[in-house]
Amino acid sequence: MLKKLLITLPIATAIVYLLAVAPLVQADENSLQALMEGEFALQEGRFDEAAKAYVGASSNSNDPLLAERAARVALLSKDPDLSSQALSRWLKVAPEAAGARQMQAVLALREGRADDAVKALSGLLSDDETDSWRFALQALAGERKSSVIGEVMAQLVASDAVPTAIEPMLGFGGLAQSLELKSVAETMALRVTERHPQLPRPWLWRAQIERQHGKDEAARASLQHALDLPDADISLRLSAAAMLDEFGETLAAAELLETGEQNDATLAGRAAYLARANATDALEALYVELQEGETPLPSARILLLGQLSELRKQPADALRWYRQISDPETVDQARLRIAIVLEESGDLDAALASLREYQHSDSENGAALVNA
Repeated sequence: MLKKLLITLPIATAIVYLLAVAPLVQADENSLQALMEGEFALQEGRFDEAAKAYVGASSNSNDPLLAERAARVALLSKDPDLSSQALSRWLKVAPEAAGARQMQAVLALREGRADDAVKALSGLLSDDETDSWRFALQALAGERKSSVIGEVMAQLVASDAVPTAIEPMLGFGGLAQSLELKSVAETMALRVTERHPQLPRPWLWRAQIERQHGKDEAARASLQHALDLPDADISLRLSAAAMLDEFGETLAAAELLETGEQNDATLAGRAAYLARANATDALEALYVELQEGETPLPSARILLLGQLSELRKQPADALRWYRQISDPETVDQARLRIAIVLEESGDLDAALASLREYQHSDSENGAALVNA
């Protein structure tokens, strides 16, 4: 029964799509047959056949949706001639479509035509449509292995093509960073802080770039600038704390996380940094703090209390906390910690018995824990 269902699902999907687009195709039998052949070939992973059929059906229709689908299927086939033919049809029926202009950039990148790629991407980046820059970024990210990706991105930066809003600047710069385009990433890091000096996140990203490129003194200055600005959210404080720890300022990292709104991530980060800094008194204070607030305590908080008890060399307290946990998301880790605490306390038999008991429980991971 299941096998039949799995076989019929792609067919059902194809039929739903065909019912939706068939009225849009000019009513001749050949076009409709080509559309059906293309959709079924696509569902079965025969991309070359699907592309040929779809491009054929699209050539007899003025529907932009069909032209778009034909073009995207042609991209899957990786046939440059079919892709070019499908793109030409899409541009003819929908010349302003951002997706069609994105495909122009994709094909140019794929074929190593740097100037054409820059032209297509610049058009998207300068478009008045709010999200057109995303199409450009997606094209670059999708073709990151292109032989001309570095040249194209360098040209876009040199011509100031990247929009100056915070999201596209960070998005473009982040892609350059992931592609290890050092010069492009550094330029974008400088520009985003010049354009948005009042926001902490651009300064933090600049600090990360400078740190990555071995400019520690500049990175420290940029990091401090970020921390001096208001509106540092939890995500930013976590990233900044990690950088402080890299610089050897582990206690400062814990103190940074202590400020502002708290959640499980900041509390866990504080515990980790305080433990690394051997800040015994601060760990005791955190242990007390974790027991206050909402009731009942969430399982992640109880797990952290157990871990702090281990750090405080209080195995009985650790076991007491771990044994309170039943949440499926944390119970496996708690059970493993129980066994470890028992073993470290010199009671190997109890540790093994605990794991055997869990192995026969309802948990799917019981056997894995015993093997661990």
